[in-house]
Amino acid sequence: MGACLRRAVLERLFHNLLAGGIGYALLLYVAASAWLEKAPVAGWQRRVAVGAVVVVAALWIVRSGEMGFQLRDTAWDYRVEWTDRFEELGAKQEQTDVLQQMKTAALTRTPADPRRDPAWTYLLWERRFRRSVAPPPH
Repeated sequence: MGACLRRAVLERLFHNLLAGGIGYALLLYVAASAWLEKAPVAGWQRRVAVGAVVVVAALWIVRSGEMGFQLRDTAWDYRVEWTDRFEELGAKQEQTDVLQQMKTAALTRTPADPRRDPAWTYLLWERRFRRSVAPPPH
């Protein structure tokens, strides 16, 4: 990939995709491909460069997995705000139409309870809730 094309790709990514997170992955791909183009064809330096790319890719996969669990934790947290903590957060206030719409939207579907996730998810990633081994209520 030529230097002009690489710069154009980087500029496009920076302006359009970085806010969504996809741009960062693509930017990392462009940087890694440029770095590997300049690496020696054979020898220990090439193996170190490829090893570094493999390590970064593996860590990216772990990060992606954690983001999924963080989103689930956030969904559960929002539900708990509308159910268990609703009284202490100001349920006695006037219930406006907007507030009722927000509550209805939050309670339409019940997300999976993150406290019942496998134990390994609590060892590998930072979680908002403590793990519960109690059986689910019937």
